[in-house]
Amino acid sequence: MNSFDNPLSFNERRKILHKCFPGIDVFPVPDKKEDEEWVRNIEERINFDRVVSGNEWTKSCFESEGYQVEKPKFLDRDRYQGTIIRKMASRKEESWKELVPLCSRKLLEEFNFQERMFSIRKKEDKK
Repeated sequence: MNSFDNPLSFNERRKILHKCFPGIDVFPVPDKKEDEEWVRNIEERINFDRVVSGNEWTKSCFESEGYQVEKPKFLDRDRYQGTIIRKMASRKEESWKELVPLCSRKLLEEFNFQERMFSIRKKEDKK
């Protein structure tokens, strides 16, 4: 189910990543009850030698399993932030489009992202 924090399906996110970063592998990682089990699931699926994440929970999961986690260098994090972009789209502010790369913008428009965010916000406001 789409939510304000997670409005796109896995397949929609995968299409965006493939469009913007051709040749990369993208695979779903199902949630697990235990953090250690979640990390093991990833270890079983892919061979990797480093973890890069700006998410504190992800960082904690991998560090507790002995991995070093690099924090990515964000470009103007106060401006280019998913939460801000989703809020702008939910208010039907067209300027959100200026904050996403062209490769993702075209697909987001195809996915009716702005209208979806508006609808999600309206539903969540009613709760």
